[in-house]
Amino acid sequence: MGQTISNGDAVAIFKDAFATWNDSLHASFVNIEALSAADRHDPEKMIEAAKPTLDCYAQGATLWPTVESGFRKTPEGISKYFAHFAAKNPCGVVQGTPDVETVYGADGTPKIIVSGEYIFEMNGENGKRVRLPARFEFRLVQENGTWKWYHHTSNTSPDAQGTLKTTPVA
Repeated sequence: MGQTISNGDAVAIFKDAFATWNDSLHASFVNIEALSAADRHDPEKMIEAAKPTLDCYAQGATLWPTVESGFRKTPEGISKYFAHFAAKNPCGVVQGTPDVETVYGADGTPKIIVSGEYIFEMNGENGKRVRLPARFEFRLVQENGTWKWYHHTSNTSPDAQGTLKTTPVA
């Protein structure tokens, strides 16, 4: 039988994994910024620049991304998305208290499921910082002693009228 994880421990694991992921987004942004203008048009160099973010995902991970359509189910697909997304210099902040649940596989292996809302602050189309509210579900699994995302779903949150809007950062 695998380890048992308390709800408090699951919350702490999520917070740590989320902080690591946010840091990885920034590291990927720094890598992208260091590329020459020509290299930013080279898909392979952009994917390599986004590697810090890919490292937060377990083998076989899947992703429904926030600001693009299409299901990503390969490391290459996840990397391509984050090469684009990390170039916006995003930083996510979880809003409120997310729902956290630990489930156990038939072999007793724990998996943590977390859902909630976050707001991304990122560079908008005009280069100015904007805020984008989104909903998320992260599923974590331990891989070689490190908790990683094995599934990540994120979608932008519509306002009360059903319109997607970003707001400028003051």
